[in-house]
Amino acid sequence: MTGTNAATVDAYFAAIRARDADRLGALFTADAELVTAAGTFRGPDAIAGFYRDLAFAVADLWPDPGALLVDGDRIAVEIELRMNGAVSPVCDVFTLRDGLITRLVIYAGAPPRSGDDNPSAARWKLVRGRHKRRPPGGNSA
Repeated sequence: MTGTNAATVDAYFAAIRARDADRLGALFTADAELVTAAGTFRGPDAIAGFYRDLAFAVADLWPDPGALLVDGDRIAVEIELRMNGAVSPVCDVFTLRDGLITRLVIYAGAPPRSGDDNPSAARWKLVRGRHKRRPPGGNSA
């Protein structure tokens, strides 16, 4: 089933690049789960809706997947994800059954690799700055 599963993952990325939410939904089982930073989506219709309504709202969304790491019915892949003018590392971990996706967890990586003038990089620095550790006793440094 490994070859079929790898073909399913390849079809998943082709459907994203084609911006085809219906084709994406067809790759998931009826009880599938998609876990993202935006929330958890269950079932092919909700998953297709996530891509149609949220992911595809990003005009320059483009995944560039690396080699697939296969372990039985699980496949992991590192992705260079272009969106909002920046490129970020992402990792997708697929669980498959009979050539369909039963679970997909999308792990976001480090901040976008871009210059300081990029709004995404500037926003990341701002968020990082808000989460400084406090010294013992709770006083700010």
